Amino acid sequence: MGDINVWAWVAWVIVGLAVGLMAGRALGGRRILAVDLLVGLVGACLGGWGCDLALGDDTPQLFIISVLVALFVSGCLIWLFDAVWQLFNHD
Repeated sequence: MGDINVWAWVAWVIVGLAVGLMAGRALGGRRILAVDLLVGLVGACLGGWGCDLALGDDTPQLFIISVLVALFVSGCLIWLFDAVWQLFNHD
């Protein structure tokens, strides 16, 4: 559990960028795509890393769980960021 799993980080980065890209396309408006990508990336890396710390990644099943947690946390962070964005930007 102490070793750095490079493939896990690569998977979390891909998940974060994909969620950020999809959120940027789906939510539209006058949003900045780079911000959506950054929020998705941060959410996925934090979620995956936290899951990896809690469960480890000794088996393929735990690796898949960490990727799914990264997807969930990234989506939640994008949703929360969008709610705050809409609250402060009344166009």
